[in-house]
Amino acid sequence: MSSPLSLWQEFALVGLAVVSFFYALVFRVWSGRGIGADGVFALAIAALVTVVTVPSVFDTAGARIVEWSPLPEALDAADARTAELAALPGRLIEGALERLGFGPDTEDAPEVDVEEAPGSASPDAPDGETGWLAAQIRPSVEGLVALLVRVATAAMATLVLLLAILLRIVTGLARRLRRIGERLEGLEASTSSPAEAAPGRGDGPPDLARV
Repeated sequence: MSSPLSLWQEFALVGLAVVSFFYALVFRVWSGRGIGADGVFALAIAALVTVVTVPSVFDTAGARIVEWSPLPEALDAADARTAELAALPGRLIEGALERLGFGPDTEDAPEVDVEEAPGSASPDAPDGETGWLAAQIRPSVEGLVALLVRVATAAMATLVLLLAILLRIVTGLARRLRRIGERLEGLEASTSSPAEAAPGRGDGPPDLARV
């Protein structure tokens, strides 16, 4: 049974699994010492998994972004103008026939078929009908926007993942430096206490002036 994922998606998932395993092993996430950084890392991994395995989310986002943009109105206006241009030769022919006396009511008037542009919406087309330009250009723009959103999400998630790892490293170094400082303070305290107690053990050297 073949996998529904492509080869690069499988490699990406394996890479994310390896990174997560080494993160958990190196930083010992079960100890619970860096819950904040671990949570940020988990969110970044989840976002990257979504980028790799669920492209439909970004297709929907791209369609919504294009819908909110002024592009649909511009495409509808361009389709309307295209339909008017496609109907212009027929109107000119009908006007010339009327001037020659072959009006629409004349029996001998030839019928003129106006060929519309392929897929173009006629001026009397219903509002829900998609014009030729909208049908050809809008899906490509939506796909491009979806790809840009997907790449931007992957880049941001990767940056957040690296920041989480850096935060975990800095937190571990700070904890180690704190422990080293506490040990140094303990050593200083243990070495200074015998030095302070040494003069009190004897009466000190005799006073030669009294002899």
